[in-house]
Amino acid sequence: MKKFITAKNQALLENHPTLWNTKIVWMLAISLILHILFYLLGCVALMNPESLQRYSAIENFFSNGVILISVMVSILLLVLWLISLFRNNAFKNFYPNNRIKLFKQFASYFIIFLAATTFYYSYTLGMQTYVTLTYNDVRMEKDIALTNAAAPFFTHDLSRYELDQLRNPNPFDKLYCATAVSTVDIDQPYFDFKNNYYQFYSLRNEVYPIDKFVNPNDVTGNILNETKDDKQIFYFKDEVIDVNRYVKTSAPSYYNYNKLFYNGEEDEYSSYDYQYRDDYNPFTKITKKQKDFIENHQAFITQHDKEAYNKLLGDFIELASDYSISHNLTTKSWLDIAYTSSPYEVKKIIYDGSYPYKHSVSYQEENDFVIYENSLRSRTYYLDSNSLKQALKNIDEIKTTNIFEGTIHIFLWMAFFFACIVFIFRTTSLKSLLFSIVASVLLVILIGLIAAFFGFVVDYSSMIQYFVMYFTLILGTLILTVAFLGLSKVNKLIGSIFMNITIVGFVPYIFLILIIIDTHQNDWCDYHYYDRYEQYNTVDPCLTIMDYLDIYWSYALLAAGVLFIFLYCKNILKWRAQPDG
Repeated sequence: MKKFITAKNQALLENHPTLWNTKIVWMLAISLILHILFYLLGCVALMNPESLQRYSAIENFFSNGVILISVMVSILLLVLWLISLFRNNAFKNFYPNNRIKLFKQFASYFIIFLAATTFYYSYTLGMQTYVTLTYNDVRMEKDIALTNAAAPFFTHDLSRYELDQLRNPNPFDKLYCATAVSTVDIDQPYFDFKNNYYQFYSLRNEVYPIDKFVNPNDVTGNILNETKDDKQIFYFKDEVIDVNRYVKTSAPSYYNYNKLFYNGEEDEYSSYDYQYRDDYNPFTKITKKQKDFIENHQAFITQHDKEAYNKLLGDFIELASDYSISHNLTTKSWLDIAYTSSPYEVKKIIYDGSYPYKHSVSYQEENDFVIYENSLRSRTYYLDSNSLKQALKNIDEIKTTNIFEGTIHIFLWMAFFFACIVFIFRTTSLKSLLFSIVASVLLVILIGLIAAFFGFVVDYSSMIQYFVMYFTLILGTLILTVAFLGLSKVNKLIGSIFMNITIVGFVPYIFLILIIIDTHQNDWCDYHYYDRYEQYNTVDPCLTIMDYLDIYWSYALLAAGVLFIFLYCKNILKWRAQPDG
């Protein structure tokens, strides 16, 4: 092995001296092996189904301590590399250099830092591979369909089975159910169960254009509102509708259940998730997917096939076992709870935790309905359906998340910054680097003190903001001017300080210019569009320079920084050629 390494190093030294000098070949080889190990570690991280039940399993890298291992491995790898790297300096050993070779060194440092710090991606890709193969789309479609079909029989929350939840058949999909006692007209048809009231209304609506904002609190009598097709729609109770011929019982019934247990992304971000006023009852408007579910569920209920019940509940118990969901139900015990005679009234409430139900203190008023609800609570059976829903969410999230989106910017800029620091040390010296750090800190302190003094003199925060930005811009411009035009006219050590600050500070300088332009544009927009609602409802009146590329400015600035290093290498060589003194 030693002979192999020696031979390869000799070949690199003779044919590719820059690659030999930066040790990039060996660093990439070691990093590749480590990435494979982290990938394999990610593949086994979620093999226990219980690990999918925790919140946001996609962040397993950070929550289970792997990040500490990753950081320690990265630090150890980079320290060993730096020790090896600093043994030989191309400048100090008078190796022939040109701009291309110098830039290749910087590029090598950047790639090495990136390869040695991005184990997060390998680990998370391993998790995604395992989840995608184990919980493929066909299986998940079947599991979600089975879970949604069995969910009406979880009976965790009795309010899900009350009469106001009825959405089918027609006309219930178009009606609004008032439940507050103060809003029920007792002279009109209504239902009463244990002092809970239900009265169905037709709805009327008023439509306003989107460009004319209307505060819902200013619209008297509206029970809910939505924004649709560039319109604001406000809904109002109209006439009481007599639905007695459709309703078999006013007691909580399996027939009334309407909610999909899990609906993918729509489960969390439903377009029908409105903010309600008055009785805070759900709007009767439903999605096609929800309507299909309700119709299938009601058909299953009305068929009243005991064998079908037995198969559905048995299949779900097997699924719960596959996902390691905590419960103590058997097919027989659950069937005794779920299979009820017409009109399918709920006779038992199953605890929704991970351990047998324990009676807790209730802060609800002890009215007839609460007493009735407490009488239905099972002290024996439980089903941790919350963990099941979390597992399904995690599987979807892990399979669909683009792990590079957002986080890649952190790793790219870390690699760029540390590559600049190593590049500075390799082209100048430790003394020059330390003086550059001290000078940068002093500049920051100077800007802070002058800004604080200006703040005492001027009361307007916007003026302070502009002063700090323009003062920093002027200082940056002076430093860049010296770094480009004055290196030969100042002491070599002083020149290295200006040069080093420029290498690290060029990208922040460009970013500062963009921020100044963006701030001016925003202030202009605020001045001309002082009405915030008018601003938001007009077609892009405030599109600023930062809005054009948004997050892609990060890539643009990084490309600008790399291009600047390439062009500035010529100045570095000129500075290096100056005599010491």
